[in-house]
Amino acid sequence: MDSACFLLLAFIGAGTLLQVRATESVTAIYGETIVIPCNGGTPAPEDLMFIKWKYEKDDATLGDLLIKQARSEQATIQATDSYAQRVSTDDKFSLLISQATLKDQKTFTCMVVSDTNLMEYPISVVVYKKPSSVQIMDKPEVLKKDKPVTLGTCVAAEANPAATITWTRNAKPLVADGKAVVINPSIKLDPATGLSTTSSTLQYAATKEDIGAVFACVSTHELTNQEAELEPFPIHYPSEKVSLQIMSKGPIVEGDNVTLKCHADGNPPPKSFFFYLKGQKTLVENSDTYTLIAVSREAAGEYKCSLADNEILEATQSILVSYLDLSLSPTGKIVKTLGDTLFVKMEKNASGDAKVSWTKNGKPSKEPEFNKLTYADGGVYVCEVSMSILSHRQSFELVVEGKPVITSLTKHRENDANYKILTCEAEGVPKPTLKWNVNSTDEESSYINGKATHKITVVPRVNLTVTCSVSNKLGEDFRAINVSSGKLCLLSSWAVALVIAEAKTRVREKFGETLEKDFRLASRKFWQTFRQLRKRKQGLPQAVISSGGEPLTLTGDIFGQWKEYFEELLNPDNTSYEGEAESEDPGEALSLTLAEVTEAVRKLLSCKARVDEIRPEMLNALDIVGLKLLYEGCCLFADPKEDSGDQAKLIGGIVAGLIIAAAVVGLIYWLYMKNSRQGSWKTGEKEMGTPEESKKLDENNHTV
Repeated sequence: MDSACFLLLAFIGAGTLLQVRATESVTAIYGETIVIPCNGGTPAPEDLMFIKWKYEKDDATLGDLLIKQARSEQATIQATDSYAQRVSTDDKFSLLISQATLKDQKTFTCMVVSDTNLMEYPISVVVYKKPSSVQIMDKPEVLKKDKPVTLGTCVAAEANPAATITWTRNAKPLVADGKAVVINPSIKLDPATGLSTTSSTLQYAATKEDIGAVFACVSTHELTNQEAELEPFPIHYPSEKVSLQIMSKGPIVEGDNVTLKCHADGNPPPKSFFFYLKGQKTLVENSDTYTLIAVSREAAGEYKCSLADNEILEATQSILVSYLDLSLSPTGKIVKTLGDTLFVKMEKNASGDAKVSWTKNGKPSKEPEFNKLTYADGGVYVCEVSMSILSHRQSFELVVEGKPVITSLTKHRENDANYKILTCEAEGVPKPTLKWNVNSTDEESSYINGKATHKITVVPRVNLTVTCSVSNKLGEDFRAINVSSGKLCLLSSWAVALVIAEAKTRVREKFGETLEKDFRLASRKFWQTFRQLRKRKQGLPQAVISSGGEPLTLTGDIFGQWKEYFEELLNPDNTSYEGEAESEDPGEALSLTLAEVTEAVRKLLSCKARVDEIRPEMLNALDIVGLKLLYEGCCLFADPKEDSGDQAKLIGGIVAGLIIAAAVVGLIYWLYMKNSRQGSWKTGEKEMGTPEESKKLDENNHTV
């Protein structure tokens, strides 16, 4: 040190000029190493001898720190105070001070000594320290509306220089107005460290709009900005409005539980309320609801609630209770008799418009009215009344009972089948039991709405009278129908042969008697009869005389005349024929009985015999006894359900056959009588006929 001072004095003595540069500034961080460059880090001159660092003490005197020779690796520490352990240099001759404190905020000088010059470079050191923490203290639990409350104290501790604190609400700065917003800042210096602690207290009068607001304090420093936030405060304020709610998801109906909820807009929410229920005041504590149990229609009306500590604040609400009543008479199972009257009465009582609908056996129907009950009226009737979500229904089952009555008994033949289908239809309730007096196959039955239908299939071997009988607990009924056999006309041919034989006998005897009465005119009578038969064969008459004597030429008029003539005969009374049969003279020449003829005709009818036409003049060939016997037999077994055209043709065919057979037999009989007598046919007397007729007669004799 002494040698350095000696050299320095020698330089000064030798006339070397000392030059001092302007002071520069260096910023250091508290607690870190301070780096102070010499001459701003400019390289040392080539003729450098040494560099010396010194500092200005608190008493304004200079103190040496270290000196470093140009050709020396190590610096010589000259400080004797706390810097002795903290200072050093680097290869660029910069001064290094470890563990910077605020006491290091001094002016340090770098003196550069060379062979030709002496320079000093003063550097001012400033030490910065950011706040060690920024936090808010003295926070309240709640804020009260319009009442100033200390929101908190924001502290930025141990900083240099001192930090600046500002307050924000929802990231926007708060400006003190001395009323709703009051801010009190302060700075405290630590004498031991020299660090500053900044504090700021915020007083704030909250409003409802501050619910959920975020308050924060912001610390501003040269090194950094820091922020501390407050959680949103609950804000208490008194209730200003009360509302009453009816907690129901839909319309209120009788029997529902209805909850009333009283709501106030204060914070914290009130816990005690008065409920006014149909004039009665009820206190509810620690709850804001009241439940009405199983409300009735009488519960409808106005309800009210208020605060328990401020009854002026109240709210009202009306309750509408929907109801629906249905009364139906009669109900249950009703049993009535056919033809009775039943009065149905339906009454409804509803809080609104109700819809009424009826069903019968599950299908839509109109409101029933029963002035005269029929079987079709029976069924299950349901009356349903609905309104909004309400619906009521009542029902009754109507049973209409009555004595069974057969409404129809029919027979039907399938094409040319040998069987017949009989159908018996009857009405009656309870369900009637149906029986037949014959054996059958393929039975089918049904019973719908009081109507019973039963079908059977029969194959009659003989003509039958089939009876259908029905019965239930109220009575019975029966009906009969004639069913003809389906056999071929084997047996009937014998009966017809008897009729034809008898007719031939009568015609033959009558024709012979006519010839015998006048032997001389016998030949003429014969040829007249022969010519009449030939003319009838050549052309059939096309006219029928009406009852008024006028000729009928139209087919429709002719059939109408025949219909009128045979109307009584085709619809006979069975008892009349029995009487006539009993009154028959046993002395009559006829050997056939009515029963035999009718049996033959009936079998012919069952065979569906057919002919081409009916010739009215043919009927004249039989006498009145034969015609009556034949037609009465046909009529007795005529079936009104069978085809009337077939019946007419059948009767005509039988008559025509009888007439032709009788005429031929009569002619043969006359020839026979002629040959057996001693008359003109054998003695060669002159005949009254022409030669052509005699020749024709001979040809006929050979033919016969």
